[in-house]
Amino acid sequence: MGIELDAAKVAIAREEAEADGGLAVEYREGDVLTTEFAPDHDVIYVRFLLTHLVDPAWATARIAAGLGPNGVDPNIGPRLPQLLIDAGCERVGVNVVQPAGMTAEGQEGTSSS
Repeated sequence: MGIELDAAKVAIAREEAEADGGLAVEYREGDVLTTEFAPDHDVIYVRFLLTHLVDPAWATARIAAGLGPNGVDPNIGPRLPQLLIDAGCERVGVNVVQPAGMTAEGQEGTSSS
């Protein structure tokens, strides 16, 4: 499910999903701060949203409440190369380019494995 304030963007997303064969995605016009979520989503992806909110902690708690119990491993990254090798993939590599945290000195840190 995608939620967007701008009705025009919702219409574009719906058209693109339909052009791609009707992906199993629902798009709604709404506000993440007021739209009700059932606690049954496997994944909630938020990109650049929290930087625009007055109370990102409240919004984060509200968004997280939309996640259902699903027993997944959100920290699978470090195990992923071995899983791929065990599945028969060759030339497996991982390169993390997104800042993943802060160092003790307050600098953005990245990790590679």
